[in-house]
Amino acid sequence: MPIIDAHSHLWTPDTLRYPLAPSFAKADMKPPSWTDAELLAHCRPAGVARVVLIQMSFYGWDNSYMLDRMRAHMKGGKPGVFGGVAVIDWTAEKPDLAMAEMARGGVRGFRVRHTDPPAERWLETPGFERMFRYAADHGLTICPLMDPRGLPSLTRMCAKHPKTTVVIDHFCRIGLDGEIRERDVDALCAMARFPRVHVKISAF
Repeated sequence: MPIIDAHSHLWTPDTLRYPLAPSFAKADMKPPSWTDAELLAHCRPAGVARVVLIQMSFYGWDNSYMLDRMRAHMKGGKPGVFGGVAVIDWTAEKPDLAMAEMARGGVRGFRVRHTDPPAERWLETPGFERMFRYAADHGLTICPLMDPRGLPSLTRMCAKHPKTTVVIDHFCRIGLDGEIRERDVDALCAMARFPRVHVKISAF
Protein backbone atom coordinates (compact mmCIF):
# COMPACT_ATOMS: atom_id res chain seq x y z
CA MET A 1 0.00 0.00 0.00
CA PRO A 2 1.45 3.42 -0.94
CA ILE A 3 2.47 5.58 2.01
CA ILE A 4 1.57 9.27 2.23
CA ASP A 5 3.76 11.63 4.24
CA ALA A 6 1.17 14.04 5.63
CA HIS A 7 3.56 16.74 6.84
CA SER A 8 6.90 17.84 5.37
CA HIS A 9 8.58 21.20 4.83
CA LEU A 10 10.93 22.22 2.03
CA TRP A 11 13.50 25.01 1.78
CA THR A 12 16.35 25.94 -0.50
CA PRO A 13 19.73 27.62 0.06
CA ASP A 14 18.91 29.84 -2.94
CA THR A 15 17.79 32.85 -0.91
CA LEU A 16 18.27 35.22 -3.84
CA ARG A 17 15.49 33.60 -5.84
CA TYR A 18 13.47 32.72 -2.75
CA PRO A 19 14.12 35.40 -0.09
CA LEU A 20 13.59 34.66 3.56
CA ALA A 21 10.99 36.54 5.57
CA PRO A 22 12.44 39.53 7.48
CA SER A 23 12.37 37.68 10.82
CA PHE A 24 14.60 34.83 9.54
CA ALA A 25 18.26 34.52 8.59
CA LYS A 26 20.27 31.82 6.82
CA ALA A 27 21.57 30.68 10.21
CA ASP A 28 18.00 29.58 11.05
CA MET A 29 18.00 27.06 8.19
CA LYS A 30 19.03 23.77 9.78
CA PRO A 31 20.05 21.87 7.77
CA PRO A 32 21.02 24.60 5.30
CA SER A 33 19.18 22.81 2.51
CA TRP A 34 16.13 20.53 2.41
CA THR A 35 14.92 20.53 -1.18
CA ASP A 36 12.42 18.33 -2.98
CA ALA A 37 15.27 16.17 -4.33
CA GLU A 38 16.70 15.69 -0.84
CA LEU A 39 13.31 14.83 0.61
CA LEU A 40 12.42 12.37 -2.14
CA ALA A 41 15.80 10.65 -1.80
CA HIS A 42 14.57 9.56 1.65
CA CYS A 43 10.91 9.04 0.73
CA ARG A 44 11.23 6.73 -2.26
CA PRO A 45 13.32 3.96 -0.64
CA ALA A 46 10.83 3.95 2.26
CA GLY A 47 7.84 3.48 -0.06
CA VAL A 48 6.43 7.00 0.37
CA ALA A 49 4.49 7.78 -2.81
CA ARG A 50 2.90 11.14 -1.98
CA VAL A 51 3.85 14.05 0.27
CA VAL A 52 1.79 16.91 1.71
CA LEU A 53 4.05 19.95 1.78
CA ILE A 54 3.49 22.47 4.56
CA GLN A 55 4.63 26.01 3.79
CA MET A 56 7.91 26.61 5.61
CA SER A 57 7.91 29.43 8.16
CA PHE A 58 11.21 30.78 6.74
CA TYR A 59 9.23 32.32 3.85
CA GLY A 60 6.36 33.98 5.71
CA TRP A 61 3.38 34.58 3.42
CA ASP A 62 5.43 33.90 0.27
CA ASN A 63 4.50 30.37 -0.85
CA SER A 64 6.55 30.60 -4.07
CA TYR A 65 9.08 27.88 -3.34
CA MET A 66 6.48 25.32 -2.30
CA LEU A 67 4.27 26.14 -5.29
CA ASP A 68 7.22 25.90 -7.70
CA ARG A 69 8.19 22.48 -6.33
CA MET A 70 4.59 21.28 -6.59
CA ARG A 71 4.41 22.53 -10.17
CA ALA A 72 7.71 20.87 -11.10
CA HIS A 73 6.31 17.46 -10.18
CA MET A 74 2.92 17.79 -11.87
CA LYS A 75 2.10 15.28 -14.59
CA GLY A 76 0.05 16.44 -17.53
CA GLY A 77 -1.22 19.40 -15.54
CA LYS A 78 -2.47 17.13 -12.77
CA PRO A 79 -1.11 16.93 -9.21
CA GLY A 80 2.02 14.86 -8.90
CA VAL A 81 3.86 13.61 -5.87
CA PHE A 82 3.21 16.79 -3.86
CA GLY A 83 0.09 18.34 -2.38
CA GLY A 84 0.32 21.61 -0.49
CA VAL A 85 -0.79 23.50 2.62
CA ALA A 86 -0.19 27.23 2.19
CA VAL A 87 0.10 30.07 4.68
CA ILE A 88 -1.79 33.24 3.78
CA ASP A 89 -2.47 36.44 5.65
CA TRP A 90 -5.57 35.46 7.64
CA THR A 91 -5.76 39.02 9.02
CA ALA A 92 -6.41 40.42 5.54
CA GLU A 93 -9.84 41.84 4.72
CA LYS A 94 -10.58 39.11 2.15
CA PRO A 95 -8.28 36.13 2.75
CA ASP A 96 -10.61 33.96 0.69
CA LEU A 97 -9.27 35.67 -2.44
CA ALA A 98 -5.77 34.43 -1.58
CA MET A 99 -7.23 30.98 -0.94
CA ALA A 100 -8.70 30.95 -4.45
CA GLU A 101 -5.36 31.92 -5.95
CA MET A 102 -3.47 29.24 -4.01
CA ALA A 103 -6.07 26.59 -4.89
CA ARG A 104 -5.41 27.21 -8.58
CA GLY A 105 -1.82 26.13 -7.88
CA GLY A 106 -2.92 22.86 -6.29
CA VAL A 107 -3.04 23.93 -2.64
CA ARG A 108 -5.77 22.16 -0.66
CA GLY A 109 -5.11 23.34 2.90
CA PHE A 110 -4.37 26.56 4.77
CA ARG A 111 -2.32 26.69 7.95
CA VAL A 112 -3.44 29.28 10.50
CA ARG A 113 -2.18 29.98 14.00
CA HIS A 114 -2.78 32.32 16.88
CA THR A 115 0.23 34.53 17.43
CA ASP A 116 -1.18 37.08 19.87
CA PRO A 117 -3.46 36.76 22.91
CA PRO A 118 -6.27 36.31 23.59
CA ALA A 119 -6.29 32.82 22.08
CA GLU A 120 -9.77 32.18 23.51
CA ARG A 121 -11.50 33.96 20.58
CA TRP A 122 -8.73 33.98 18.00
CA LEU A 123 -10.73 32.42 15.15
CA GLU A 124 -13.83 34.57 15.55
CA THR A 125 -12.99 37.35 13.12
CA PRO A 126 -14.55 38.45 9.81
CA GLY A 127 -11.50 37.15 7.94
CA PHE A 128 -11.73 33.68 9.44
CA GLU A 129 -15.47 33.62 8.76
CA ARG A 130 -14.68 34.11 5.08
CA MET A 131 -11.98 31.42 5.20
CA PHE A 132 -14.23 28.81 6.83
CA ARG A 133 -17.05 29.50 4.38
CA TYR A 134 -14.75 29.38 1.35
CA ALA A 135 -13.11 26.17 2.52
CA ALA A 136 -16.51 24.50 2.94
CA ASP A 137 -17.75 25.66 -0.45
CA HIS A 138 -14.63 24.53 -2.35
CA GLY A 139 -13.51 21.37 -0.59
CA LEU A 140 -10.50 22.98 1.09
CA THR A 141 -9.12 22.49 4.60
CA ILE A 142 -8.31 24.80 7.51
CA CYS A 143 -5.21 23.59 9.41
CA PRO A 144 -4.85 25.28 12.82
CA LEU A 145 -1.44 25.24 14.47
CA MET A 146 -2.54 25.95 18.01
CA ASP A 147 -2.44 24.97 21.64
CA PRO A 148 -5.43 23.92 23.79
CA ARG A 149 -6.24 27.53 24.73
CA GLY A 150 -7.63 27.98 21.23
CA LEU A 151 -10.00 25.01 21.31
CA PRO A 152 -13.06 26.93 22.64
CA SER A 153 -12.86 29.31 19.68
CA LEU A 154 -12.35 26.45 17.22
CA THR A 155 -15.28 24.60 18.77
CA ARG A 156 -17.61 27.53 18.14
CA MET A 157 -16.37 27.94 14.56
CA CYS A 158 -16.82 24.23 13.79
CA ALA A 159 -20.35 24.35 15.21
CA LYS A 160 -21.08 27.35 12.99
CA HIS A 161 -19.40 25.82 9.90
CA PRO A 162 -20.00 22.07 10.16
CA LYS A 163 -19.14 21.48 6.48
CA THR A 164 -15.62 22.92 6.83
CA THR A 165 -12.86 20.33 7.01
CA VAL A 166 -10.38 21.06 9.81
CA VAL A 167 -7.06 19.35 10.54
CA ILE A 168 -5.56 20.27 13.92
CA ASP A 169 -1.77 20.19 13.65
CA HIS A 170 0.71 18.49 15.98
CA PHE A 171 -1.72 16.97 18.49
CA CYS A 172 -2.87 20.53 19.36
CA ARG A 173 0.61 20.98 20.88
CA ILE A 174 -0.51 19.14 23.98
CA GLY A 175 2.49 18.46 26.18
CA LEU A 176 4.68 21.04 24.47
CA ASP A 177 5.72 22.41 27.86
CA GLY A 178 6.58 18.94 29.14
CA GLU A 179 3.26 18.23 30.88
CA ILE A 180 0.26 16.41 29.41
CA ARG A 181 -2.86 17.70 31.17
CA GLU A 182 -5.97 15.55 31.22
CA ARG A 183 -8.23 18.54 30.67
CA ASP A 184 -6.37 19.38 27.44
CA VAL A 185 -6.68 15.82 26.16
CA ASP A 186 -10.40 15.81 27.05
CA ALA A 187 -10.94 19.14 25.25
CA LEU A 188 -9.22 17.82 22.12
CA CYS A 189 -11.12 14.52 22.20
CA ALA A 190 -14.36 16.47 22.49
CA MET A 191 -13.73 17.80 18.96
CA ALA A 192 -14.64 14.29 17.73
CA ARG A 193 -18.29 15.36 17.77
CA PHE A 194 -17.56 17.27 14.56
CA PRO A 195 -17.29 14.68 11.74
CA ARG A 196 -15.05 16.89 9.59
CA VAL A 197 -12.44 17.59 12.27
CA HIS A 198 -9.23 15.55 12.22
CA VAL A 199 -6.06 15.56 14.34
CA LYS A 200 -2.48 15.02 13.19
CA ILE A 201 -0.67 12.82 15.68
CA SER A 202 2.67 14.44 14.88
CA ALA A 203 5.27 16.03 17.17
CA PHE A 204 3.77 13.81 19.89
